[in-house]
This record gives sequence, structure tokens and C-alpha cells, in this order.
Amino acid sequence: MPKNKSIIRQVQETLEHKLRIGESKHLAKEQGVASEGIYSWSTYKNYLAKSCAFVKLAKEQHGCRTLDDARSYVDSYLQKHIDEKYSPYTQKLIACALAKVYGCSTTDFIPTETRHRANITRSRMGKAVFCEKKNREFVDFCKTTGLRRSEIEYLEPEHLYYDKAAGKYFMMDVKGKGGCLRDFPILSKEAVERIQNTPAGQKIWETVPSRADIHSLIVDPYAASIVKRIFEMRLQKLSHGAIARILNEEGIISPSGYRAEKHGIPNKHTNVSKWGNTVVISVINNPVCFGAVAHSRVGCASYKNQRQQRKPMEDWIIAEDMHEPIISREGWQKCQELRKEHKHIRRTAAGDTAPFTGLMKCIDCGYNLVRTGNYYILASGEKVLLFAYNCGTYVQKGRTACTSHYILERDLKDLVIADIREKAGEVLQDEGAARERYYTVKSQSSGIKLNTDRNALKKLNKRLGELDTLIQAAFEKSVLSGAPSEMFTTLAQKYEAEKQGLAKQAQQLTTSIEQQSQTENDVETFIALMKKHVKISGLDRATAVELIDHITVSASTVEPREITIYYNLIGSIE
Repeated sequence: MPKNKSIIRQVQETLEHKLRIGESKHLAKEQGVASEGIYSWSTYKNYLAKSCAFVKLAKEQHGCRTLDDARSYVDSYLQKHIDEKYSPYTQKLIACALAKVYGCSTTDFIPTETRHRANITRSRMGKAVFCEKKNREFVDFCKTTGLRRSEIEYLEPEHLYYDKAAGKYFMMDVKGKGGCLRDFPILSKEAVERIQNTPAGQKIWETVPSRADIHSLIVDPYAASIVKRIFEMRLQKLSHGAIARILNEEGIISPSGYRAEKHGIPNKHTNVSKWGNTVVISVINNPVCFGAVAHSRVGCASYKNQRQQRKPMEDWIIAEDMHEPIISREGWQKCQELRKEHKHIRRTAAGDTAPFTGLMKCIDCGYNLVRTGNYYILASGEKVLLFAYNCGTYVQKGRTACTSHYILERDLKDLVIADIREKAGEVLQDEGAARERYYTVKSQSSGIKLNTDRNALKKLNKRLGELDTLIQAAFEKSVLSGAPSEMFTTLAQKYEAEKQGLAKQAQQLTTSIEQQSQTENDVETFIALMKKHVKISGLDRATAVELIDHITVSASTVEPREITIYYNLIGSIE
């Protein structure tokens, strides 16, 4: 930038250049360029204020006149705010603003403190003065009605209505968000009495405490028990459909049916109160289960298209620690990982699952092989049903898209069983040699050598210790002998530069060693599986899934056929 521009002006022009007002941030995320722009005026103003505060300080204390001059002081500036106990939200805002100015990521700076909603402090108001114990009646009223602050402020006793058919009290025609009128049930006797005892024409609550957190959720014990059971079954790798069938067979009412039964709110779309795949998935994907609340789940594609559409889960804004959790955060996350790994598996007419369904891959196009069945009449006149697999692309789109990969299921079973027996025989005959072979296969696939890395890390740690000793010795010599400070500074910078490089290498080796330790565990687990199936005679779905990750099959015209089995934990073993 030209020298005649002030450092404040440099910040302003840098941020203005990145303004993307009116463009879709969601679309930019899909294209991987969202970090290059600023998509709202409020964000621009906040970034400008925080960035200007930083460069002003850098100019006053360090004489910086350009953004490049001030770059080296970003970490110390962030550390200053961490030491002065600024909120994690403020720390993160400063880091994001400076990352936008310098065109980098916040990971290039020192890490800021983790943000938790429960730890928010209001710096402008000082210590919060709202006390739940002193306002217990108000808190209970809020939690049992679920009303917004604006709705409670204007609530009057004339809205109370008793529904004889449902046997419940309701608040009718309450003007809510967007001017919409809505009805809601009153869930507690105390809240009804409060409304009934309020004189006509008066507000039920004359004043609403400004610092009251009235958007808390109360866990329903019965519903929570069902949710816990759903997660337990899912963690046992039961499919969403299997979970729904179990709940329906046991007569457990669905969420919409439970809401209609308990609160008198009918389902507008259907009268069938049964569990289904989508209902189970919606329960498992809801962050409310681990004590969080998801915001911004719907939005517009752009300012030109105001039609609301559901956002992907990755774009939700999730506020954690909002209420009592039903399940652990780790359990919820594990279920999300299972959702990503989920494969749609079709069942046969008998209700079981074919052993290789979802495990067969076309070596040419990568598409799954689909299972087909055809009746054949033998020379003896007997009619038999034979199952086979073929490339799904070929079956759906014809030979112009891919070639035939036809293979009979019985032939494939025989081949897989023979291969499993061979691997199990190797383990029984010489377990040490088999272990070394499997470890070599696993290591070659990831390019790792455990012993070499461990020795290298040991040498690096030893050298790091020596550098600390050398720096300490150089400092003591400088003080005791009165040596020039420039000499000590030169030595210290040299040692510190070497130390930083070695620390980075040590971190990389530590990560590599952790991965290799997992390799050792995988090999031991695979050997145990081979021992378990040493006498295998048949192959069912459970055994196939336990042992095999996938199988690739070459085209029918290729001779000899290339059929490669990729085992779980290890991969392909030639």
C-alpha cells in the first residue's frame, strides 16, 4: 500500500475490499470461498472497530505504520486480552477480525479460550442481579408456558380459556413473533391460579426482569426415557427402520401422538401416530438431546430469493449447555458418525439381508453391485432360483455407461470362505509371521514406520532438552562475565529458532506415532477375528459385515476375473 495512507485507512480499505453485501454466504461456503468475504454490515462494523483498536495500539507502542509491521504483534495482543479476562466471545471476535484483515485463519494465531454460553458475563451491566430463587414463581411460569418475553409482557387474564373436551386450560390468541396469533396449553396449576387471580384489565406480569433467562427447556421424564432408549439402540448399530419397528411393536406412541395426547396439539398433516424412519432420524439429529439448542436451521438462498429452506446441519448455530442433557455429547456425536457411515440395505422377501449387499463395488465405475435373482430350469427339469450381483450402473443405464460385472452369489461365497480359511490358517500356523505380514500391509498403505519414528522422537526430545540447557548457560555466562548483551541475544535467537523447528517436527512425529499405535491395535483385532472364524463353513450377513469392508469385482469379460477382498482394519491382503 502507498506510504501516505494511515494504518487506519489501510485497515478500512482492506475490509471494504472484502465486502460481499447482497451475496449468498451459504453459496460461498459450498464453493469454499466464504472466508474471503464479509457478508453483513454489522460484521463489517465489528471487524473494523476491533482491527482499528489493534493497529492504533501497535502504532502507539511499537511505531508501526503498515499492516505488515503490525502483524508480528497479533499474538501478544490476543494474549493481552486473554490475560485481562476478556470473554471468550470477545477474544474470538478480535481473532476473526484480524484474520480477515491479514487474509489468514484464526488457527494461525494463538488459540483463544473456548466459548460456553453458561460463562457469558455482561461487561456493561456488571454482575447479573437476577436471582431465580427470589423470582421462582416467574421462572416456573415461563418454563411451563414457553412464552417469549414480548408475549409475557402483554399477557392478560382475558386470554385464559378452558377446553372441556381436552380438560385443559389454554391461553388463546396470544400475539407472538411476526404478529401471528397462537394458542398454547397451561401446564401447571400454579400458573392457572396466577392468571385467575389477576384482576381484569391488568397485566399478569406488570414487569418482566430484563436479565431473566426465560428460554429454558424442562426435560419430560417419559419422553426422555424413550429418547435414551432410541440412542442406546442406535449405538448398537440398529437401523432407523429397525428402531421404528421395535417402538411400534411395543405400542410406544410417536412424538406427534404424544404431543396431541398430552398437550392437545393435533398433527395437521396426518392422523397416524406411528414411528417411522424420518421420525427416528429427527430425534437422533436434534441437539436438544445433549443439552443444546440449534439456531439458524432454515434460511434464504440469497437476498433475491426469500423462500425459506432447510440448511444442512453443518451450517446450524448450536448453543450448548442450555438445559439439562438427556444423553452425553459423545453419544450424540457417535450417532452422527453412524449416520454418515449408514448404507441403505434392502431386505429379502424372507425378511433377512443378503450377505454381500452394500459391500460389492464395481472396479471400473465405483458403483455398488446390485443383487438380482433369476429362475433356471436344470437338465433334470428342476426349477432353481439363483442369485447374482452385477454393476448397478450397467443395470440401470446399459452398456454405454459401464460393462457387465455379473457374478453368482454362490461362487462369491465359496471364494470368500476359502480366503478367510486361508488367512485363518496362516494365523494358526505361524502367528508371528502373520502378524508381521499384516502389519507390513497396514504400514505400506499409510506409509508409516513405528520404530523409526519413536527413535527419531526420542532424539528430538533429547536435543530440545539440550537447547534449554544451552540457553540457560548462555544467559548465566552473559550475566556473570559481563559479556555484551548482543552476543547473548544472537545465541538465544539461534537456539530458539532451532528449538521451534524441532518442536514442530516432534509434534508431527507424535501424531504419526499415535496413528501407528492404532495400526498395532487394528492388527491384533484382525488376528483375533481370524482365530474366531478359523472353522467357518457358511457366510451370513453378520459375519460378512464383521470381516469385510468391501469387495471389488472386474468386468465379466476380463480373464482371469479380478476379485479383491478388502478386510476391515487391514485392507487388501495379497
